[in-house]
Amino acid sequence: MELKEYLLPLRRWWWLLLAATVIAVAASYLITSRQAPIYQARVTLLVGRAIENPNPSGNEFFLTQQLATTYTDIAKRSTVRRATAKALNIKSVPDYGVRVVPNTQLMEIVVTDSNPERAAAVANELAKQLILQTPTASDQTTQDRQAFINNQLDDLQVKITDTQQDVAKKQEELGGLFSARQIADTQAQITGLQQKLNSLQSNYAALLANTQRGALNQLSVIEAAQPPNLPIGPDRLIIILLAAAVGFVMAAAAAYLLEYLDDTFKSPDMVQKTLGLTTLGAVPVMDEVTPGNELAPLINDHSATTEAYRVLRTNLQFASVDRPCTP
Repeated sequence: MELKEYLLPLRRWWWLLLAATVIAVAASYLITSRQAPIYQARVTLLVGRAIENPNPSGNEFFLTQQLATTYTDIAKRSTVRRATAKALNIKSVPDYGVRVVPNTQLMEIVVTDSNPERAAAVANELAKQLILQTPTASDQTTQDRQAFINNQLDDLQVKITDTQQDVAKKQEELGGLFSARQIADTQAQITGLQQKLNSLQSNYAALLANTQRGALNQLSVIEAAQPPNLPIGPDRLIIILLAAAVGFVMAAAAAYLLEYLDDTFKSPDMVQKTLGLTTLGAVPVMDEVTPGNELAPLINDHSATTEAYRVLRTNLQFASVDRPCTP
């Protein structure tokens, strides 16, 4: 079977293909024109503080990435959604997604809504509610205690710096002394300053362990969501093109189905291929026949109907040369 025979139903039912495509395009255009634009707002969070460490370890990055995966799952839970809806005084939270940026400590919360301001507000509130789930978001008493420890750390840092300067100064003086007694006294002072420095550094390390400085299990917003200016959808062109393609395909399927259900012969070639018989002729339909005057179209010797009957007569004569035709 040749390609043109496969395409024959499409040529025969071209009007159906055209009508279905036009209807699909018109319907999709009307539907998309009535749809409200869709906006997306995005907030980015950082897990831990390893990125602020000049010499972070691989273990810190691994732990923060695992924590990011855990917080991604927590952000999708109903606890965070209900708290966000309550804080914003809305019935339900719009659709949103949470993902971890691959191979980083970053998380993204993306909110999709028809209102750009609401999308940004929901994204920021989701981030806030998620931060409240971390150990760094404690009650007021704990926060006051942390503030006191931070002040102590600042004070110890100043004392450590001053002590280090005193040690360096005494060591510089030691190089210019010649008296054994002065050298011994200065060395004793340096030893005392070193002990003081070690004590201050130990206290600093102990206090630092009880603070949130450098904590891995914490979240912070590094890029808040802003109301988007341009919508992300709906993409009317893509929708219309897809609708046109679907309409064309469905019409084509209907054309092939109609051809399959149609068992009439449309041409002599179809008779020969289907029945294995050769046609002797084709007689056109006589549209102007009236009762009692059926042979009127044959009176004109030059009409197409008369010529068709002549061809049929000739073929019958040649077909009966070797074997007479029997009625």
